Amino acid sequence: MRKFLTLLVLSIMYSISANAQNREITGKVVDSSGFPIPGASVSFKGAKKGTMAASDGSFRLSVPPNANLTV
Repeated sequence: MRKFLTLLVLSIMYSISANAQNREITGKVVDSSGFPIPGASVSFKGAKKGTMAASDGSFRLSVPPNANLTV
């Protein structure tokens, strides 16, 4: 029984840590002509904080799996 409980706890901890892993998204915000948009706000749905695009339109943001970006 003790072995079963140990395996159960370990598998729950593993699944929680696997689901909580964020990934880093990088990109560039451009207009319809392909020119960069400096200072554009980039976040994901439900986020309380995000990032701003650099002077060349590039950004880097850590997001959870299946996040929808908002610019």
